[in-house]
Amino acid sequence: MTGVKVPAGVLGSSVVLSTHVAKGTLPFTGIALGVYAVIGVGLLLTGLVLRLVARARRPQSISA
Repeated sequence: MTGVKVPAGVLGSSVVLSTHVAKGTLPFTGIALGVYAVIGVGLLLTGLVLRLVARARRPQSISA
């Protein structure tokens, strides 16, 4: 492909917008999103563990 042609003006004339053809890797592979997801899950697990530890260390109330 040598470029993208779009209709311009009258009588069917066209203009080439770009001659760049994308090659190689994708611009977004999801790795960055995966890193944020792992960090988020880690923070949630840390909060859960801290809550369970705090509950276990809390003194038991005396029932009357």
